[in-house]
Amino acid sequence: MLSIISNLFKSDKELYVENLFLRQQLIILKRQIKRVRFAKQDRAILVALSRLTSNWRDYLYIMKPDTLLRWHKKIWKLLWKFKSRFQRKRKARVSEETARLVRSMASENNTWGAKRIRGELLKVAIKLSKRTIQRLIRPVRKSHDPNRSQNWKTFLKNHAPHIWSCDFFTVTTAAFKQLYVFVILSIHTREILHWNVTEHPTAEWTYEQVLQATWDRTAPQYLICDRDGKYGTHFTENIKKRLNIKLIRTPYKAPKANSFCERLIGSMRRECLDHFLIFNEKHLRAVLAEYVSFYQDCRPHQGINQQIPANQLLEQPPAASEGRIDSRPILNGLHHHYHRQAA
Repeated sequence: MLSIISNLFKSDKELYVENLFLRQQLIILKRQIKRVRFAKQDRAILVALSRLTSNWRDYLYIMKPDTLLRWHKKIWKLLWKFKSRFQRKRKARVSEETARLVRSMASENNTWGAKRIRGELLKVAIKLSKRTIQRLIRPVRKSHDPNRSQNWKTFLKNHAPHIWSCDFFTVTTAAFKQLYVFVILSIHTREILHWNVTEHPTAEWTYEQVLQATWDRTAPQYLICDRDGKYGTHFTENIKKRLNIKLIRTPYKAPKANSFCERLIGSMRRECLDHFLIFNEKHLRAVLAEYVSFYQDCRPHQGINQQIPANQLLEQPPAASEGRIDSRPILNGLHHHYHRQAA
């Protein structure tokens, strides 16, 4: 700084000669040095000097103008960061309860914008500005798609009450005879709507099973099945014309497309059939009947928040907290049903 002040008292001729010497030396250094290291104080001095003249770009030889501008922005950010530490924190005008309500509205209603949420809040006598709502829902909306379109999980959840799923699986008896088990599952409640066993499945027999499943309940809008030959022409035509059900056939070699029914079949094998040696069709019916009753009335399911399929749509009273807990054996003790007796 002292050298800069001393330059103010030099003559113009002496300054011109000094500048020529300095420029020539910088040209020589620029040809030899690949990268120059700048200290923090050097950067601060150069940024300060650039504020004294509008032609500072013409005086730069060992750096680019963008570099000096980047230093200026960095110093400006540090300055405001330092100043903001000592500023008094503004009191939150929105209570935490209201903020949670706004975020909940944004997450549960993915197509609602700030204006729509503001109108909904006015219905419950909560007045917030549009800008405040935008600030509150910004973290929620960052995790969603910019177009705010629903995903496949939401789409399937919305249409689950109108979709059934069906499939076959085989059971080998002790005499190495193949028996075919046909199941129909409700995707919405995970309830086994119908099941049956046969030795020779046909398209006519398969259609009769779907017809029996719709006798005491409303037919679904869609039925998911694979491309097995057991769903032949007779089955396809009668399902569409008589029952007015649209078939959704899964792609080839894609069992995940019918994942709900495949999960049911896997549970029936792991929790029941893998532990028994089936002798004949009558024995298989007896074992499956007991397991299906346990599956419907006693077994909680992860896909429906640990609820029981038979009681999911009913308003259940809260579980009693008093009384002795008793158990009832299922399938000769393979499973147990636990319940609390009345006090």
